[in-house]
Amino acid sequence: MTETLKRLQGFEGVTQIYFPLELKFQDTHRQTLQGLELFKHIRLTTELNGFQFLPILLGYSYPLERLLRNSENTLLCSPATHLFHLKNIHEIKHSSFFKSTEQLNKQILKPYVLLNEIDEGKSEHDIRNEKGAEKLKREIENKTDSTFDLELWQKKIHFLQQEANLFSEKQKLTDEEFKKAIAGKKILYIDDEADKWKNDISKIFNGAKLEIKNNLNEIKSYFQSIEAKQNNILNNFRDEDEKISCDFKHEKDIFSILNSTLNINIKIEGLLNLFPYDLIILDLRLDRVKDNTLDFEMISGIKLLKSIKKINPFIPVLIFSASNKIHTYQRLISYGILNHWIKGVSSYSDLKKSIYRGLNFELPEKVINKKENITISRTITYVQHLYYKVLLVENRKQLYCISNLDHALIQTKTIEGYKLLRVKESLQYMLDFIQTAIYKVNDVSITDFWLNVGGLIEIRLPAFMEKSEHTKISTVENMYRGERNDKVHNKRGKDNLNFTLDYIEHSINFLLACR
Repeated sequence: MTETLKRLQGFEGVTQIYFPLELKFQDTHRQTLQGLELFKHIRLTTELNGFQFLPILLGYSYPLERLLRNSENTLLCSPATHLFHLKNIHEIKHSSFFKSTEQLNKQILKPYVLLNEIDEGKSEHDIRNEKGAEKLKREIENKTDSTFDLELWQKKIHFLQQEANLFSEKQKLTDEEFKKAIAGKKILYIDDEADKWKNDISKIFNGAKLEIKNNLNEIKSYFQSIEAKQNNILNNFRDEDEKISCDFKHEKDIFSILNSTLNINIKIEGLLNLFPYDLIILDLRLDRVKDNTLDFEMISGIKLLKSIKKINPFIPVLIFSASNKIHTYQRLISYGILNHWIKGVSSYSDLKKSIYRGLNFELPEKVINKKENITISRTITYVQHLYYKVLLVENRKQLYCISNLDHALIQTKTIEGYKLLRVKESLQYMLDFIQTAIYKVNDVSITDFWLNVGGLIEIRLPAFMEKSEHTKISTVENMYRGERNDKVHNKRGKDNLNFTLDYIEHSINFLLACR
């Protein structure tokens, strides 16, 4: 079968394909529906590219109703698939197959690809762990790295899970690019069966700093200690901030104060250093016996994933698991995972692309000076700094807004009640927006962002002050006010992700500085 599929790639200009369901390959000793198997492999072998979705005519003499009773054969009902009884072979030239305009793609085909009990039986957790390690080892040694020689159950999972592939825009990744991406990076690999994988994982991360944890109790204690240390830093910040706020005398330029007394950067570096990893590779089931009896939300890997996201939601997490359930992936993606690499199914090249993406993704650059072309790269580290600033804002005992402005004086007051709730909701929305922008850039809605978060402007600086003589504050605030009005009221505006990220940073800095 593998040889036949590879030979298909050698043909050019093919627009339609015909073969019988009862096709018999050479050296096959008994009659089987190998044509049916070939049809499934063509539809599910992603590396066939154009061939995968070509119209296919299948001749049959086997009772069709028997085939269609089996959910395994649901693919026969998919568009661009035509069935023709072989007793009418003389009429084939007049078949509508040759006039068909049916279009097929991944999304159209997806509902016809079903996993059944046989597939799940073949892909049990332990089997995938054993076979998966062997498969990865072969691929690292360049013996194979393709979907051609996968079994049908593997191809089904690969086909269904590929929907969320974040790397289609970069199909090829050179060894040089990958080595440069991982050089000096700190990687944490968590897996109760790490012994089966650690040699190959170590080869992959040659040049990085790899740390492996495989004892669940030790891992739990480790995460608990990090959360406790993080809370301690935040509590200390709250006490220091409250004291400084009581003693504070307002200055003319609120943007010059930015908590210099507290040295915010030291606080943020302290938080970052608690959990100093660039990438986490996490298995889902770290206590296989117990996990099999628990609801999804309670299994060990999910609880650890929640802990990671609580400490820092912007540390890339790659799920490295034998779980093949598509709904599992859909639930995982809601937690903001980088990707889900399935043992025994996903390829080594997919693994490298996931790692590369997690370590190298950047949001649009922040322009500091257009004339001198000075910019700041918005890397994951940059975003993590913003996240920890949000934590510091949320841990202030009081938040403040401006109540009065003129060219000589700034007066502030505390934000309370409904407005305080709006601020907290807006901060969470900002973090969710950034996470969406990181993992699914095309899915972010900038209009929705301004509808949900633009109201912060009115809380920070009421509209009646927009013509204030306090130029530095009013100019910046009114620039964002104009954008919000264009988006919300006039249904137009810049629709610019970079500008929106500037607004997020400005809003967080304001709430952190104002007292």
